[in-house]
Amino acid sequence: EGVGAFTLTADRAPAPTTAAPVAITPGATRTGELAETDAVSEQDDTFYDTYTLQLTAGQRLVIDMESAAFDTYLSFGRMQGGEW
Repeated sequence: EGVGAFTLTADRAPAPTTAAPVAITPGATRTGELAETDAVSEQDDTFYDTYTLQLTAGQRLVIDMESAAFDTYLSFGRMQGGEW
């Protein structure tokens, strides 16, 4: 019984960003914002930002991420030759 008037609007989507990695160093703090122009994970369609961190073997690190806007989570790994 789904009959009746409706309106359909098509707008241009925001231009995607390149998701270029941003460097961070131990002791530094970075702020960011996830937006519709950020990279999207192929695994679960979530937006993400990429950061790089140069460490030495055996170096220990505590990473903290928080947001009042959404539940945060971190994924991390090792890059070799620009590939995960």
